[in-house]
Amino acid sequence: MRRSRFLTLAFVASELVMSTLACDSSEDPKPGSTFPDLDPTSRDLAGHVHAGTELVAGAFVRIDSSAGFAASPFLLAASDTNPRFARTGVTDTGGFYRFEFAPAVYDLSIAHGRDLYVFHEVLTRAFDPVLAVEPPITGFKARVLPTTNPPPAAGNATVFFVSGNDARTIAPIPGTSGALDTVFRRFDSTITLHAIEYVAARGPAAAVAEGKLDVRVRDGVVVGPVLAMTPITAIAAATFDVTPPAGHALAPLELEMDLGLRTSAVPLPLTHAIPGAILNFAVATDARYYVRARATQGGAVSDSGRFRVNPFDKNTLVLPPPVSTEAPFDDQAIPMIPMGEGTTMTAPAVLALGGPLSARLTKGIVEHALLAESGSGTSVHVVTPERTTSLPDAAALGLAPPSGRYLWTVQSFPTLAFTDRLGGEEGRVIPPSWRSAPRVIVVQ
Repeated sequence: MRRSRFLTLAFVASELVMSTLACDSSEDPKPGSTFPDLDPTSRDLAGHVHAGTELVAGAFVRIDSSAGFAASPFLLAASDTNPRFARTGVTDTGGFYRFEFAPAVYDLSIAHGRDLYVFHEVLTRAFDPVLAVEPPITGFKARVLPTTNPPPAAGNATVFFVSGNDARTIAPIPGTSGALDTVFRRFDSTITLHAIEYVAARGPAAAVAEGKLDVRVRDGVVVGPVLAMTPITAIAAATFDVTPPAGHALAPLELEMDLGLRTSAVPLPLTHAIPGAILNFAVATDARYYVRARATQGGAVSDSGRFRVNPFDKNTLVLPPPVSTEAPFDDQAIPMIPMGEGTTMTAPAVLALGGPLSARLTKGIVEHALLAESGSGTSVHVVTPERTTSLPDAAALGLAPPSGRYLWTVQSFPTLAFTDRLGGEEGRVIPPSWRSAPRVIVVQ
């Protein structure tokens, strides 16, 4: 009896299973996905193109999947027919560019004038590339006739700075007595004007008083602000630890100060600014102090970058070592041309279009710069974290292919781990670097 009941139950269960399998699966509800919906902005790529502190309008921008990294055939195929998948664009009047869909790892190319820049293996979705030029500062302009209360003491002078979101720079107007031109971003702006009084014979390092005032400025309008001054009592006691690379000669340290904007910085001429020496200078309340160390060997330069000074402690500056090159020619095997009577000259290396550019890179990133010797050809900059890269296709960005004699330099940024770190207004100013002496190559 028990056995018969067991067999009956087993038969019923089997029939239920078979009935379930026989059902049309399209009638069953589909299980929901456990993956979150794709955020449409997760594939966006955007940024601003900088040239120093200026934004670059009208630059042609292109993105491509970086070689050796995963690429989407669908995105590539759709880029020519669907504007949402476009791989090219032009920066607007504010230097802004945006791509709606971009590869996870991409190369960003920029064509501006006769210059081509390629940034390899960029990872971030917000990248502000910076070009290797410092163009003149642009903006709206107003004349400022500032005075201080109390006025400078006998034998003293006053220097003025600007700061604030809209401020660009300030400079004396030649041929006037104390008149200044200030440049700002909007037609009607508010900027902060700073004054530093100092002993004229010793320069701004001997500051004695300071003042600041928010000033409304409008394009073409003259203003006459009066700044209330207060004494400066803090005195710095800074030292600098600098070790140049082997064979490089250390130049005197360069010090400067600003009040929040590099574009209105002034030098601090300290004749005893040498490594190990204690530097004493007056410290203004809102001032920033920077030092730069350079060491040279032939035409090569090791540069500490614009290093923010701690006025009351030791400051250790990095001077990067040289980076050797491998292609288009090797440092150890430079071809020579016989000139007769036992003399020789270096033969220019030949680089084919698409040919290799290599450096013995151990860390950081490098920039290969090829500047047309005549000044009229397409100049090329390639920024890469790889030891070997290739001369890019200028025609893909509407530029003439490079041809003829070029000056080739290699600049190493050993403290920058990724290509996208070379970005923003200060991207080329702050990091330490080593730049090779220029060499003549022939591109053909």
